[in-house]
Amino acid sequence: MVIEQKLESLEWPHIEIFDACTQLDFKDEDLEAWLAILSKMKNHFLIALCYREFSLTTIRILKKFFFHPQIQSDVIKESLDIFIRMLQLLYQPDTDQDCKENVREFLEILHEGGEDDG
Repeated sequence: MVIEQKLESLEWPHIEIFDACTQLDFKDEDLEAWLAILSKMKNHFLIALCYREFSLTTIRILKKFFFHPQIQSDVIKESLDIFIRMLQLLYQPDTDQDCKENVREFLEILHEGGEDDG
């Protein structure tokens, strides 16, 4: 729906749906499909990090991808360019400080290679 309607950003119902879908563990037979979803939606997810009301939920969604041992390296390769562009957008003066802090914490968790309790 997001892609078909060519939406530039996600709305709260989209975030809620992705959050609900990623609550369960990814099945091995579905990993390629999840990677395809991430590939198509990465811009939307990473841009959503810049919005206070979406930031923490989007991080929870992204953690499912970034910390899945079977697809982690593919996810990182898939997301590197958009992460750099997202950081440029995120660290504009008018971006919410809470979003900046949430993403900083997420990047620290990624760097440390482990997931926190949240």
